Formats: sequence, structure tokens, C-alpha cells
Amino acid sequence: MSGIRPDLTKASTVSRYSHSFAQNANEWGARPCLLDLVPSYSSVRRGILWPRETVRRSMNQFQGLNTTFFGGTILALIAGIFRDQTPLEQRPLSLWLLVAFFFLLRLKIFWDDQQYFGKTETKNVHFKVGLIIGIISWIVWVGAAWTVNDLREAYFFIGLAIGVSMLWIIADALRKGAYREQYFWIATNTGFILLLWGTYRRNKPVGDIATWCFLGLAITLVVVDFFISKSVPELER
Repeated sequence: MSGIRPDLTKASTVSRYSHSFAQNANEWGARPCLLDLVPSYSSVRRGILWPRETVRRSMNQFQGLNTTFFGGTILALIAGIFRDQTPLEQRPLSLWLLVAFFFLLRLKIFWDDQQYFGKTETKNVHFKVGLIIGIISWIVWVGAAWTVNDLREAYFFIGLAIGVSMLWIIADALRKGAYREQYFWIATNTGFILLLWGTYRRNKPVGDIATWCFLGLAITLVVVDFFISKSVPELER
């Protein structure tokens, strides 16, 4: 005998703990949500403790690009408004109707693009061609936003931006076959282009009752599109 007595109390505690841990491990195996809270090794090494579920839900690179361009468009719109030194309260009604139409339509396009990038197959040449058209349209939207201080220029360039966006819709429809919402988008976008370019040709810088009615109709169609396209499911409740 060595004279060293084992600590039976500690051994018993360890045994009970091991048994309890085994039971809990079995229970945890049926709870994948707990495992999702375990950070990956790479994130720990970088010092970033992000739950795996959070990483899984983060936007992909195409959604991030879409968000960046949308943010740039809104900044360009604000800058375009303030390029004109005229006090805001003295700006014509046509300007504010056009800004409302621009913002709602661009928001609608952004939201639909986010959903598209979240579920579409991206590893094929058709997607890449569509993406190039989409990026061109986003750039034109930024330029159109910058021109809102000059209503006549804005009518033309916003119509151009809508036209380029419609090319993306047509390209996707030809590849996979058009669905109901795409028919509606093509029809309304064509109407928007005719309306804006018609107003551009009329050359009424301050606007008149016809211009206000046209822009009001355009805003109404964009709002209706939110419901028809089911872009925001909460609106149906």
C-alpha cells in the first residue's frame, strides 16, 4: 500500500457528472440550434465570435453588391436635389412627384433583386450575362438620380434607366420563360418610359395638370405593383 487514499467523494462526483453529461449530450444531439451557436474555428482565430446561424443568414455577394448600388443611388438622389440652390419650399410639385416615383420604383427594383439573388442559380453563363445588364442598369439609375435638379433631363434619364432594367427582365424571361409578374413589369415599365419621354418632349419645366396626373398615375402603379408582385408579404395580411 502506498498510503495514498483515493478521494471517493471526488470520484463519485466525477462519475455522476459524466453520467449527467452523457445524458445531456444525447439530448443536445436532438437540438441542432444549440450547435449553431458554436463559432467556427476560422472565426475564433480571427477573433470574431459569430454564431453559425448568423453567418448562414447573411447576404451573399450579389445581394451585397445590389445593396451598395441602391445606397449609392439614394445618396445621388439626395445630392441631385440639393444641386439646385432654390429653397425646397419653392420647388415645383412636379419635382416632388418625380422624386416620390423614383424612390418607390427604385426601392421596388432593389427589393425584387434581393429576393432574386437569394434563390437563383448563379453558376451559369445566363446569370452572368443578366448580372452585367443589371449592373449597367444600376449605374444608369445612379446617373438618373443625379439629374433630378433638372426635371427635363431627369425625365429622359429615368426613362432610360427603366429601359435598361427592362432588358434584364426580358433576358431572364427568354431564358426561363416569363411568369405572371414579369408580364406586368414589362407592361408597366413600357408605360413608364412612354410617360416620362412624352413629358420630356412636352418640355414643361415647372409642370402642369397633365404632368401631375401622369406622375400620380405612375406612383399609383408602383404601389399596386408591390401587391401584385407580392414583394412584401405583410401587405397581404
